[in-house]
Amino acid sequence: MATMDNLDLIEIKNLRPRMQIGISPHELGKKQEVVINLTLGVDIRRAAETDDIKDTLNYKSVTKKILEYAESTDIYLVEKLAEDIAKICIVCFRVPWVQVAVEKPHALRFCDSVGVKIRRTSKDYPHPSGHGDPEKTHHASEDVKSLPRPHTASTGHEPAAVP
Repeated sequence: MATMDNLDLIEIKNLRPRMQIGISPHELGKKQEVVINLTLGVDIRRAAETDDIKDTLNYKSVTKKILEYAESTDIYLVEKLAEDIAKICIVCFRVPWVQVAVEKPHALRFCDSVGVKIRRTSKDYPHPSGHGDPEKTHHASEDVKSLPRPHTASTGHEPAAVP
């Protein structure tokens, strides 16, 4: 089981996809920017020793997958987007722990942004290979099968094939 005591943190800050998100009439059918911040808990010791990308999480692949998903999806709530991003990180990239923050800039008058921050582990979304908590298989708002399929084969922390 992954604990914060034995994980290193990779941060991806201020990822800015444009997508249709919101429930207000002025938001429907229009793309707007959201700001995504990720903290990915992984063990990077082997990569630090070998200096080889195959031994670590390829955060370029993670970012690309999240951008593709967000920009091709219409969602009402930032809560759902955050949950789906966490699921992508854990199920597709086998990240044991993730923190996802999603903000909508200028969503309300008199504030810079409104958003949510969630933390999830592999127990929240069991991988088809069997790790994780089987009692929480349907914890997320969608089944992982409905998320876009990865485009590359599974090697280390590259996206895993979703059945």
